[in-house]
Amino acid sequence: MNDWHRLGSVTICLVAGSLLNACATATVRPVVDVRPISITDVATSVSDAFLIGGGGVDWARTVLCPTDNWCALFGFGNKSFTESTDFFVVVEGHANAPSWAQTYGGTHRDTLRTAALASGGGYLLVGTSQSLFFTALKVISPSRPPRPFVVNIDAAGAPRWALTFDSLVGEFFGAALTSDGGHVLVGHNPLAGSGRKSALAALKLSAGGQVLWARAYDFGANAVGMAAVPTADGGIAIAGFTAADDGRFLKTVLMKVDGQGVPLWARLYATEGRNGAYSLTEKADSSLVAAGSADAANGDRGVFVLKVSSAGTSVWAFSFEGLRNGQAMHVIPGHGSDILVAGRMADGPHGGYDGLALLLDTDGAPKASLVLGGPKDDEIMAAARWNAGRYRLVGSTENFGAAFVDVLSVVWSPRVVAGEVLSNLDPKVLTIEETAAPEIARVDLRPTAVQLPLSSIESTKLAVPATNR
Repeated sequence: MNDWHRLGSVTICLVAGSLLNACATATVRPVVDVRPISITDVATSVSDAFLIGGGGVDWARTVLCPTDNWCALFGFGNKSFTESTDFFVVVEGHANAPSWAQTYGGTHRDTLRTAALASGGGYLLVGTSQSLFFTALKVISPSRPPRPFVVNIDAAGAPRWALTFDSLVGEFFGAALTSDGGHVLVGHNPLAGSGRKSALAALKLSAGGQVLWARAYDFGANAVGMAAVPTADGGIAIAGFTAADDGRFLKTVLMKVDGQGVPLWARLYATEGRNGAYSLTEKADSSLVAAGSADAANGDRGVFVLKVSSAGTSVWAFSFEGLRNGQAMHVIPGHGSDILVAGRMADGPHGGYDGLALLLDTDGAPKASLVLGGPKDDEIMAAARWNAGRYRLVGSTENFGAAFVDVLSVVWSPRVVAGEVLSNLDPKVLTIEETAAPEIARVDLRPTAVQLPLSSIESTKLAVPATNR
């Protein structure tokens, strides 16, 4: 399966690249349900567990917590709140109960990839669209493959602007807020004349949605950018991987660019088997930590975590090979100098997934771990620091009384003192073959950005009934 399209490609019945294999005949209604659940029999260190969703299928993709007392949850739903597939946002208020919730999309299928904080307390929503949109000059027809779709909303959920692209045929998976209030998006786009299917691409948007620059970076192989983070020195760090023609990753790519997208450094990181990074974070000492997946010695995959200096020099790398088919989907700085990794791992003989969280110290040694799931499928897609040394973990589940697939939100209190570490993590120190990328051919892309009239965005305010929170 293609290693980047596996991170969210969907059809209505969740086949061909999805991770949760449910097919729903949903009751569509514009109401977001928040249902408290008890899962202490599965994980005693987990509290404040809730299912969030509608009558259909709801996937979580990102959680952003501007403070350690409330968060905003982002994802997309299929025939859940509306008759189509749309982005959704749920923002918490007092006592972490939803303050408001809203959907965003078009006439057909709009799939969220990521979200980022935006200026003025708002949010940037990034994904793909196969919907029909009308503008004053032209009709944006549904397309295959989907086109990029970006929506900027204010702190109350009102759309400020929305755009798509006529000439880009790739996707964006990562977004980083820059110091000027704009954003850098990273993903992939075909590179004309190269004979390759994709090149790592980055695009800078102003706070008002104007394209300031767009670049493709030729690493001499197919490549995709999965994550971007602003760095303390004013640059943007990007993580991703090179890939074979079938989409499977080969080597991790890390690079740093300046405010104009000019590479400051770029490196490839090879291991004995294949590896790739899906997420990236910067620590307080300006080092970078990437996380993803790597081939294990037993022929399976393990969770892959790589730490490098601010200049890209490798410091350490581990593969947690006991986590069968383990995949790290998100990495963040933990409390103190710790590192928190969230993702999923294979769930027994039926071939599904359980959610996974790892707490590592600054040297990559495991301090605590959590596996969360039931007899069906579960995943943890995102994490955020929470108060009192705890963490918010957000993903999707078919278990715990979910309607079909619901968003799962829990608070994890790692029991470091008690040694709450899985006995089968099997951490392996990896030898990294680190090479500075050759002179990267930087190609200026000229995407035709199409500003969409806000009247063409189908945005539904969702009712938020009283809950037991």
